[in-house]
Amino acid sequence: MTTGPLPATPGVELPVVSWQRQPKLPFAVRVERLAEDAALVILQGELDSCTAPRFRDAVDATIGEGTRAIVVDLSELAFIDAAGLGVVVMAARPLGPGAVALILPHAGLIRLFRICGLDRLLEIHETRDAAQRRLLRSA
Repeated sequence: MTTGPLPATPGVELPVVSWQRQPKLPFAVRVERLAEDAALVILQGELDSCTAPRFRDAVDATIGEGTRAIVVDLSELAFIDAAGLGVVVMAARPLGPGAVALILPHAGLIRLFRICGLDRLLEIHETRDAAQRRLLRSA
C-alpha cells in the first residue's frame, strides 16, 4: 500500500472537481427607487459571508429612508451561500409578510429557495416586471 501522491498518467488529464469555485466575482449592490415607499435592490456577483453585510447595510439604509416594500433582483448573482440566503430572509423581517419580492430567473436558484422552504416566506418572480407589479399593487 502506497501513501504518497498518485502517479500521473502521461496524456491523461485529471477531471475538474465540481466543488472548486471559480475566482471570486466583484460584488455590487445598487438601489433604485420604484415609488416613494418602494425600492429595487439589484445584486451582482457573489452573495456570501463576506458580501452579505453590504447587502444588509443597503437594505437597512433603504428602510431607514421610509421604504416599506423592496424588490430584490438576484438575476445577476453568480453564487449565493447560506449567509447570502440568511441575509435575504433577514431583509424581509422588518418589513413584514408580503413586503419583499425576489427576482429569480434561474431554475437553480428557484430550486434552492424551494428546498430551503424560502418560497413560502418570500414571493418569487421570474421577471422584474412581475415582481414590481405585484409589490407596487400591494404597497
